[in-house]
Amino acid sequence: MGRGDYYFPPAGGSSGVWVADVKGQSDFVSGLGMLGGTNHRHVDVFYQLVDLDAPPVEPPVEPPVEPPIEPPIEPPVEPPVEPPADRGRGLFEKLDRIIALLEARADSDRLSSWAVPKAHNLSC
Repeated sequence: MGRGDYYFPPAGGSSGVWVADVKGQSDFVSGLGMLGGTNHRHVDVFYQLVDLDAPPVEPPVEPPVEPPIEPPIEPPVEPPVEPPADRGRGLFEKLDRIIALLEARADSDRLSSWAVPKAHNLSC
């Protein structure tokens, strides 16, 4: 690969690589090169030497490991809070006093609206 191996996407590079062996060629990788406008940015290709005459070795199959199932953690249940029996007593006493004051005020306003206005001295 050299100066002519720069390319600009979507085009690919002009180089290709493979490994030669007495038993035959390896896989061929084409379209390699250096990305134009960069300092030699490129893809590295790796090969693995295997014996083609040997039967393929299957990797051992391990059963999937599943995490143990744990019961869900539930928050503790708080006992219900019962209000004290005399909780509203003071409140109701205050409300009764407010109602009495409002009724007294309403009664006094009604009486004053029926009152006869004072006579004014209209003499000149």
